[in-house]
Amino acid sequence: MSKISSESILNSTITSLFTDAQKVLGKNLLLAGAMFYYLRCQERFAQRRKRYAKKLGIPVPAFMIFSVTPECNLNCPGCYSKLQHGHTIEGTGLARKVLTNDEIDSILSQAEKLGIGIVLLSGGEPLMNKQLFDITERYRQTLFPVFTNGLIITKTLAGKLKHMNNVVPIISIEGGERFTDARRGVGTFNQIVETMMMLNKKKVFFGTSITVTKENYHVVTSENYVNTLVDIGCKAFVYVDYVPVDGKSETLVTTIEQKSGIVKFMALCRKQFPALFISFPGDEEMFGGCIAAGRGFVHINPYGDVEPCPFAPYSDSNLRKVELSEALQSRFLKIIREDEGKLKETSTGCALFSNRETIKKIIGSLS
Repeated sequence: MSKISSESILNSTITSLFTDAQKVLGKNLLLAGAMFYYLRCQERFAQRRKRYAKKLGIPVPAFMIFSVTPECNLNCPGCYSKLQHGHTIEGTGLARKVLTNDEIDSILSQAEKLGIGIVLLSGGEPLMNKQLFDITERYRQTLFPVFTNGLIITKTLAGKLKHMNNVVPIISIEGGERFTDARRGVGTFNQIVETMMMLNKKKVFFGTSITVTKENYHVVTSENYVNTLVDIGCKAFVYVDYVPVDGKSETLVTTIEQKSGIVKFMALCRKQFPALFISFPGDEEMFGGCIAAGRGFVHINPYGDVEPCPFAPYSDSNLRKVELSEALQSRFLKIIREDEGKLKETSTGCALFSNRETIKKIIGSLS
């Protein structure tokens, strides 16, 4: 599949997502109207990306994942942020300098200029940055899904979120109480449910991110499970295949049959429930494989490194030294984009993670 056709499919998918959101929010005229506004914004962003892609000679990603902080109020086993990204300067033991709020602001400004209209904010726990929403307030045309554990969302913050339609809390869980508490701590699931109910009461559009493993598969692909969350007010479901970044939990990776089952379950849910359903990376098959490395998205880590994706923590460009437009043209990203074999889906659920030894050799050859 060509880069042009994958870009076209991605733009069409984004359009469909916002159109479906309007239908889901039909009774909430204020939020439905906001989704229509953001649909128009995304169309303008797509045209901007097209112009810059022609100017730069590379694809400009439709969205980016921005890990704005390495800090977190939880200590979950297997956390990719904790395990993947070195927090010290190699060979010195000194702590790396986290991006300042001014630097985060500058990166978002550069992204908006290029036409990147969707920025997924993650961490660590992104809400550990108390000024985060002061920054996003300046980019009202950009949509910010915020991947959070939900425990820092207070009544006051929920009240603010009600008036911030471009910020969408996506609260992470591992299934029901058993699986969530086993990974995130006893009592966490009930706290999350309370947060969801509070957001629903405030009429905040929110969703959930569910990491799917071989163990919780049958729970999270149950219609009763989804229905319970929909009743609480959840309007978006992001199903994420588990990636064993700790090197010890390969047994948790979903089987080929389960991966196929997730995609089919998503299709069923889209017809049956008033919510949005996204499978990652399962839905990427329609794009001809992984859309990382700037093909559809890139990852910015808390220190400003531009990486192919969160599960491929290697970089030859830092945004303290170069502009985002220059970083997207890096040799490292270009090599990965041009080797389509490394972007095919694999049994681990992440093509680049499966090819991590080859990716390490590539970045090593560029040093």
